[in-house]
Amino acid sequence: MCPGISDDLLTTDDATKTTIIDGELIRLNIYIAALQETIPQGRELHFLLEGEGART
Repeated sequence: MCPGISDDLLTTDDATKTTIIDGELIRLNIYIAALQETIPQGRELHFLLEGEGART
């Protein structure tokens, strides 16, 4: 992943993982405000995305 950080994801703390993922999302110009699972209808799960730039 990064120099000085363990490649074993089980030993890397959540704050470090979040920081790395956040940096990559910013680098790729991907902005996620919220993703929420809604009530399943039939066999499919439906998700609700809210935030700036959300597409419907």
